[in-house]
Amino acid sequence: MANKERIQLLVDALKSGEFTQGKGYLAQIEDGELVHCCLGVACVVAQRNGLDLSSELNASGLIIFDEDNDTELPLSVSEWYGFDASPHRFNPVVGHNEFTDEITATNANDDLNWNFEKIAEGFKKTYIGVEEAPNTEKSIR
Repeated sequence: MANKERIQLLVDALKSGEFTQGKGYLAQIEDGELVHCCLGVACVVAQRNGLDLSSELNASGLIIFDEDNDTELPLSVSEWYGFDASPHRFNPVVGHNEFTDEITATNANDDLNWNFEKIAEGFKKTYIGVEEAPNTEKSIR
């Protein structure tokens, strides 16, 4: 079951402007700048909030999380957030297209070119829910 408080931390981080968006890897040095995909941000947020997750920069400029993982969300991170079980354990859903096919975080980040703001809203809508606006219409009697 999704941990709404932890996913809200991710939503806030994606909207914070702290992270530069990259593609293809969780995190890497690109043109001298550290860039993250949305799931790389998820790893950093989990680390900062108590998850024991290793990370190191390799010789190719990639940040390796959890010993040898540079492209998929590590299982420990997926479990920390409480993302759904397979097949999306390593690639959480952030929306649906017009044909009701699921859009995964990786697909949104790398293929659909969603910015972090839009991905954050996808996480929020999918895992936290959207608050309905109060009804301001006056009833007619």
